Amino acid sequence: MIIYPYEFWVGERIISFSFTPPDRLLCVFTENDRVEKTEYVAEDETYTTYWYRSNTALVRDRLDLMGFTQERYRSQLRRFRTEIAESIKRELEFAPRSSIRLRRKLLVIEHSCDMRWLEAELSLVHRQWQHRYHFPFRVSVLEECLVGGDWTNPSVIDSPFEDERDFLRACIDLSDDTDLVAFDFTSALDEFDLSQETRFIEQAFDNLRVPARAIEQILVVAEGKSDSLLLKRGISRLYPHLEHIFSFLDHLAFRGPGGIGHLGLLIRSLAGLGFANRLIAVFDNDAAGTAEAGRLRKNQLPPNFRIVTLPSLEDGRNYPTVGPSGNNFEDINGKACSLEMYCGYRALRKPSGDLPQVRWTSYERSIEKYQGEVEDKVGVQERFIEQLDSSTDPNRDPEFDNMRLVLQAIIRAFR
Repeated sequence: MIIYPYEFWVGERIISFSFTPPDRLLCVFTENDRVEKTEYVAEDETYTTYWYRSNTALVRDRLDLMGFTQERYRSQLRRFRTEIAESIKRELEFAPRSSIRLRRKLLVIEHSCDMRWLEAELSLVHRQWQHRYHFPFRVSVLEECLVGGDWTNPSVIDSPFEDERDFLRACIDLSDDTDLVAFDFTSALDEFDLSQETRFIEQAFDNLRVPARAIEQILVVAEGKSDSLLLKRGISRLYPHLEHIFSFLDHLAFRGPGGIGHLGLLIRSLAGLGFANRLIAVFDNDAAGTAEAGRLRKNQLPPNFRIVTLPSLEDGRNYPTVGPSGNNFEDINGKACSLEMYCGYRALRKPSGDLPQVRWTSYERSIEKYQGEVEDKVGVQERFIEQLDSSTDPNRDPEFDNMRLVLQAIIRAFR
């Protein structure tokens, strides 16, 4: 008899056995459900088994919250039963009228209840677990349906259930509330030389999240109320093939507050809530943005979070500024490069043809730099969107080179 390193039980019934952890089933547990049981083999010899265990009532509640409800698995059984019955009816159209075997089979299927199908699948799983592929000559009609009528390969079960957790939910309804749902990984520790401290549940959740994140949208959050609009329009025109992958926080629609402080608070709040999707926080290349991005990076954010600071701007190395010392030309990188500074020269220039000045407003003590803000922000935004929409070939238009640098930083955040 084969010893499987991972076995999953509901009461006295085995429902899964494998050489790899059953991640989907394991997500019904928490690490607090882990137990160790020491048994005495002889007077001076002990044997310790390792499990995750919880009673069926608690696991039922967890599955229901995940969406694996009684109605869900019963609808799957009804659909499976209907498909089998329709297949037999089609077969009968071409079979002799005296085909008693098919008619009896159809009668059994049409009058079968959910629990009979479940018992049939459990019986097959148990036989597989015992590695008994030489079945008795007499088998039930439902068991025959579950292996597609092919007893030459009874190791493959054509399960009515779409997910292992649907099967588990059905098995729980077949059990008492005091029965235990249990995952035994004792043999795996020896066979695979695993540590007794291996956290199988955390690993299962991580394994399930990775493929899910690959197809979920990436949330992009930025400082200003208008920044999300500029980034969204930029992606739409400059990288339209990637537009569907990103979702931008809409400050205007939900009247969310903008600003550097609110963005930092939002990121910390989402991290504290265990936000599972991939998230990119975009900070300006100015004193306040650089300081807040630095503080967040020290917070050890989850691996699905990325902090992006707007890239160094070549056009900002000698830019007109105004402050207490008068008018100057200075390098504003790390001090005053908000997203508007990446909108291109035509968008930046005022109707008069002059570049709007950066005005120094405050001092960021944590990085010992002054914070500045470009004048005529709204005008820059409006001119940028107008030019973006009217450009006949935005991908080749050098006016959008700086915005492409910003968008590339976002696109490459998870590479």
